[in-house]
Amino acid sequence: TLPFRAPSVRVDVEVEAPGRLGPLELIPLPGHTLGQAGVIAPDGTLYAADAVFGERVLERYGAPYHLDPCTALDSLSLVEKVLPRLEALQPSHGPRLPAGEAVGLLDANRAAIERMLDTILEEASKSPLSASQAAASVSRRMGAQVEPGMLMLIEATVRGALACLHARGLLEPVATGSGGLVWRAVKA
Repeated sequence: TLPFRAPSVRVDVEVEAPGRLGPLELIPLPGHTLGQAGVIAPDGTLYAADAVFGERVLERYGAPYHLDPCTALDSLSLVEKVLPRLEALQPSHGPRLPAGEAVGLLDANRAAIERMLDTILEEASKSPLSASQAAASVSRRMGAQVEPGMLMLIEATVRGALACLHARGLLEPVATGSGGLVWRAVKA
């Protein structure tokens, strides 16, 4: 379903996080994907996978891709919790940072996700909107540079956001007369 291709990868061992694989410590960092894990190397570097995005990704796309943005917020909190015992943080698509300088990047990632959630709630409180309409609003309001392939990822992220906002009791789905689905804010 995506316009990207990757080669097959042979898996020799499967380890669940939290856990250890030799000198490597695995920590669960779901959100981008459900089973995503970060790796703390013996030198004290946390390879955070796609739980933490570099500044350029945040600037370019506004809302970083997460299958479940609400769970991604929890993973950012976990990264922040382990920072004091780290030497460095290696985010996805960004330069390695000394642990003491990583809090700003974690805050920027958190702010991007929360801005997306707030945008969806604000737009849904004006009138019910579809996932595609929500994605367009998020892209426009966050100033994202959007190509068709990336809009597809942003819409997937927005669908995850709609689900977690629904789970939080803030949005409700409404079936339209044409067989579609729109989301509206729950009145307090």
